[in-house]
Amino acid sequence: MPSLIPLDSSLGALFIGIILSTAVYGVTCLQAYNYFMHHSFSDRWFLKLFVVVLWVIDTLHVALLATFYYGYTVTNFGDYEFLAKSYWPLTIQVLIGDIITVTIHVFFACRIYLLSGKKLVIPSVIGLPP
Repeated sequence: MPSLIPLDSSLGALFIGIILSTAVYGVTCLQAYNYFMHHSFSDRWFLKLFVVVLWVIDTLHVALLATFYYGYTVTNFGDYEFLAKSYWPLTIQVLIGDIITVTIHVFFACRIYLLSGKKLVIPSVIGLPP
């Protein structure tokens, strides 16, 4: 039985985004593994903890994406009114994505600040909101 409302442009696009996001998550896992196996020996504990925390937050991010999609496509299958509502995993997932973005930008700006001889020009530009 065909759907009463075409969902290709909404749930289809969301599915493609989740597939791409999990592929990027796989690259993140590989990078974290390579960091700890080959490059972390001379780094301070803070940098190691930073990598672990970001990996855990990214794992939570992908888990919330899966929960969100499952809720829309399986748990509430056929409930078109539910599709118009904001589902809680999406709200938390967006917040976590923002936390990851801000954390990485601040870390990058700090690294540039140290590498530039403690000049504030470039790190200030990195810290500006888009």
